[in-house]
Amino acid sequence: MKQCLLTGILSLALVFSWGQKQDSLLLKAYRTNSSEELEQCFNNWVRESAPISPAEMSKLNDTVREVYQVFREFYNPLEIERIGGSEWGNHVYDKSKYFIVQNEIRVGFVENLGKDTLLLQEFSGRHRIR
Repeated sequence: MKQCLLTGILSLALVFSWGQKQDSLLLKAYRTNSSEELEQCFNNWVRESAPISPAEMSKLNDTVREVYQVFREFYNPLEIERIGGSEWGNHVYDKSKYFIVQNEIRVGFVENLGKDTLLLQEFSGRHRIR
């Protein structure tokens, strides 16, 4: 059940955010229940999708660089206890070979950061960082 759910979520993530033509390989792997084709699909993705380079990072403005830094500080699936843990246990991702993250982060600026701001206010001046 867990693998089926994960495959479904990964399929949606790939279809909506993946810029390459591997969606047909993913669909074929899903339809034929082929672990080998799924592995090939992910291996292709790894080869074709590089993280932001230090040179690219240096060209970004201060705000965007800081957002990247915050993300890196908070998101580490192999040290999930740093952010309060997981309902499935702190070692839920230890055997994972690949980690898929979203391709954008929404950033906004507010006068104060309170419960009402987080729940009710639509951020003005919203930026998307890719």
